[in-house]
Amino acid sequence: MKITHFALLSSCIIASDAAFVSSPSQPAGRRSTYLAAIDPAVALQDPTLIAGAAGAVIAAVAASVAVGKGAGGDKTAVSKPVKVDVSIPYDAAATLAYNAYASSKSVKFEEFKPLYEAQMVAEVKAKAQSEKVNEKKTAVEALQKELAVLEGELSDLEGDLSGCNNEASDYKSQIEELFA
Repeated sequence: MKITHFALLSSCIIASDAAFVSSPSQPAGRRSTYLAAIDPAVALQDPTLIAGAAGAVIAAVAASVAVGKGAGGDKTAVSKPVKVDVSIPYDAAATLAYNAYASSKSVKFEEFKPLYEAQMVAEVKAKAQSEKVNEKKTAVEALQKELAVLEGELSDLEGDLSGCNNEASDYKSQIEELFA
């Protein structure tokens, strides 16, 4: 029964909106929709329909295998949940690091733990500082590129200014010649 419902639902999803059409026998004012039969010749031309149909068939087979194994069909064979402890001790990282070092010398965990924790805090601070340094370097590089562009524009403007001054000087000389 579940497989039938699943197959109908999957065919609705596969066929999308092309599968639902207005009923031809209904008047224009009152429309209802029904699931249209799909022409196999047309369906085989559309890769989406082929992929969807293959997915529906695979899901239906998987569901029937699961039902056959009793995964959901038989309510009497319910097993009681087993309580599993998945908590991680607070000192797990320090313990793992201590165990890696412990084979070389005999140092008590109580001596090792504060040093290990201090080392980890220092490494986190260094990482954060490194990220800040990299951000500033990136900002400086961007500003240097912008500065190079601005210096180029300034050089062009200075060249234009020199040309304008020369042009003004030429006109001034021409005016002085007129009145000389």
